[in-house]
Amino acid sequence: MCPDRSWFYNYKETEPRKVYMGDNNSQNMVGVGDIAIRMYDGAITQLRNVRYVPNLKRNLISLGSHKDEGYTFKSGNKILKIMKGFLIVMKGPKRNGLYYLEGRTEIPVDSSLLIVSKDKTKLWHNRMDHIGFKGLKSLSNQKLLGKDDIETMEFCETCVLGKSHKVSFEASSHRTSRPLDYVHADLWGPEKHSTFGGSKYFLSLVDDYSRKVWIFPLKASKNFGKFRVWLKSVENQLDKKLKTLRTNNGLEFCNIEFDNFCKQKGITRHRTVKYTPEQNGVAERMNRTIMKS
Repeated sequence: MCPDRSWFYNYKETEPRKVYMGDNNSQNMVGVGDIAIRMYDGAITQLRNVRYVPNLKRNLISLGSHKDEGYTFKSGNKILKIMKGFLIVMKGPKRNGLYYLEGRTEIPVDSSLLIVSKDKTKLWHNRMDHIGFKGLKSLSNQKLLGKDDIETMEFCETCVLGKSHKVSFEASSHRTSRPLDYVHADLWGPEKHSTFGGSKYFLSLVDDYSRKVWIFPLKASKNFGKFRVWLKSVENQLDKKLKTLRTNNGLEFCNIEFDNFCKQKGITRHRTVKYTPEQNGVAERMNRTIMKS
């Protein structure tokens, strides 16, 4: 029973009839129809022959009516589950002595819900962990999906995304024969807790040849100034020039100011493929080592 007329579709008015509550009080039922509910798992199910009772204080679902349609019930850990065979169709947690359905109504704006109600193929496909059409058809032939008929499978975007894989890339290779031939850089942060000096980031630089590590705490993610100071100092001390700098594609390394500086200094840039931190593994691993120490 439901007091909200806007939730109904396939609605038909009826002669007013008395509906008696648990306390023996009565309310008038003035119509009957169907209501679509989007369940906790995203699937849409239809509650059939729902009574429209305008003065009802809250929505009520009859377990007896569901039992007559072949549903079973299971409760435990303060959760009631309504099942069709071995599948959980609806469930609701217990609060203040009552079970509340876990889902939300789908208010109909056109006849599209009628199409959804007729074609249960996608519904079963989702509930069966995106099983293929042949598998669904086999279950249907064995009468394991109730009375629902399985139709030709439509395109499922979730299946396509789930079966997609990361684009492969060739392993990077380089040889270094002296310090500053190749330097790995990465920015870590922000950290939840700042240092005593107020820093929440740190810039790490690792020389590929010597594995010398430089760590610079930063209060903000802008690292260009610190990198420029480091470069001037290390090139002066070693009397060598930085040849190649390897970084990810973060904005802290990929901006006009940083790019122009590297061009002026003749520094070759090696950037990782997007969303592949493993390509900057030397600096990434050093960051993890520092954070675990």
